[in-house]
Amino acid sequence: MQERANLAAAIAALGNLENEAWGVEFAYRYDASPLIAPILAAEPSVAPPDDPATIPTGAWPGMRAPSFILPDGQALFDLFDPSGFTLLCFKPALDTAAMEQTGAPVTRLDLAFDVARDAYGADLALIWPDGHLAWRGDTANAWAVKVAVGAAVESSSPDV
Repeated sequence: MQERANLAAAIAALGNLENEAWGVEFAYRYDASPLIAPILAAEPSVAPPDDPATIPTGAWPGMRAPSFILPDGQALFDLFDPSGFTLLCFKPALDTAAMEQTGAPVTRLDLAFDVARDAYGADLALIWPDGHLAWRGDTANAWAVKVAVGAAVESSSPDV
């Protein structure tokens, strides 16, 4: 009888993680991909914890891009281009021509939404067609697009 009570206590201590593992859904990331490794090497901030039970408070390259309900009621995720890259621009005055003219399909989306900008941690965010964050930064960077499409080699460096 004691073994059964111990097992019940162990299960209760684990909680309902198999149904509440929000980090698995919202924070899945592919750090080891050759399409993200060079970008992560140039990333100035520290990676969020890889915890299946929690949702990170900010975005991270290789991680599923955060979505928000925008002031007009649309979900940001629904505005991502499923057939090419989406370049989120949180400062519409920024010149992003260098990123848009790489030959890769890049659609710019201007957003004046500070909550999303704070979560992405940058004025620009490049989203892969699968909805993951490829790169983020405060100035246009053609190198990031080239890496994201596999046209830049790992030993290359950002042309910021």
